[in-house]
Amino acid sequence: MEKLEKKVTRFLNGPMQAHVLAGIQRMRFETAERFDRLEQRLDVLLTTLLMTIILPGEEYLENFGGNQGIDAAA
Repeated sequence: MEKLEKKVTRFLNGPMQAHVLAGIQRMRFETAERFDRLEQRLDVLLTTLLMTIILPGEEYLENFGGNQGIDAAA
């Protein structure tokens, strides 16, 4: 029983910690990627919104091609 306990303790103190840290690092990286995509999407939407306020009507459609910015980000 002590031998098993010792092996389990060694595993929890060594490889298990490495696996947990690797999982945390992966989650952190994926979250950063998602926030980057969200930020880009918000930039496109904000730019589109501001352009519709600044250049309403035909000027906007001629200069910026309608809602291409929204479709490209989707």
